[in-house]
Amino acid sequence: MSINEKNLQVVNSWINQGILKLPLDPTLEQVKKALGKTQALAKIIKYIHTSEFKYGTVRNHYTALAALVEDPELASIYSTTSTDMTNVIKEKEKNNELDEKELKYFKTHDWLVNRLTEMEKEAEKGYKQHMAYLLATMYINMPPIRLEYMDMPVKNAGNGDDIPLGTNYNYIWVDGMSHGQVIIVKDKVSKHYGPISLQLNHNIANLIQESLEKYPRKYLICAQSHQDKPASKKYYYDLLRMISERMGVQLLRASYITHYYNSNPSLKGKEDLAKKMRHSVSISTLCYNKVLNYNNNNEQ
Repeated sequence: MSINEKNLQVVNSWINQGILKLPLDPTLEQVKKALGKTQALAKIIKYIHTSEFKYGTVRNHYTALAALVEDPELASIYSTTSTDMTNVIKEKEKNNELDEKELKYFKTHDWLVNRLTEMEKEAEKGYKQHMAYLLATMYINMPPIRLEYMDMPVKNAGNGDDIPLGTNYNYIWVDGMSHGQVIIVKDKVSKHYGPISLQLNHNIANLIQESLEKYPRKYLICAQSHQDKPASKKYYYDLLRMISERMGVQLLRASYITHYYNSNPSLKGKEDLAKKMRHSVSISTLCYNKVLNYNNNNEQ
């Protein structure tokens, strides 16, 4: 038997930290023998809980330990820990919640709007800055969806593209005359909510049109070296973190919800926002309360 790829990545991190005195990509037998030493396990546990790992990363370390230690009692303890953490992660994902570590990097909508003005100037410096500004605009100046922009093609009527009716993929359509739509056909909630068309305001439609003229490409977001392919997840998150440190889609969505709810919208307004953001009003409210409680606790 061999070590699966995910567990091997964890093992290699232990090796890189000098905890296990083994070559990289060791055999299963080598790892089991090394983990038979109590001192090594103690160092790993200390490493897991003194590093600034995300909750999911900590879970991955316990999953690897459960699979690799020979002591059945220890394996059972590590497995139970991993399972409990997995259930917490699933519940958070189900509720679309932010954890406290993410909330440390929360930015208000006003802050993001000011940052967007700065990014507009930075966009003139080069291709990646331009992509970062375009992506930031999509998340800040309209109700933010999830990660669908990562692989979203653009259909440009100005270039003779037809609207691809009846497709099973998401896309953006612009007409070359300040109009456009984001078409969501398939996402994590499409089976429940069905497809949706989100209207682009004139400024965003024009920005996309100008972006395509300046940097002709097939997809809304892609690396300069691969303009016929969608962005990789790493490249996409690199662009988001050009907005601010540790910025991510969940933070941008939380910021937009908080800004919207602070204007005391009606239930109809909340339902309209939830529809555009592809979740329920209850999820929006949970997110808003999470941010509100975090801010209140940190002001005391």
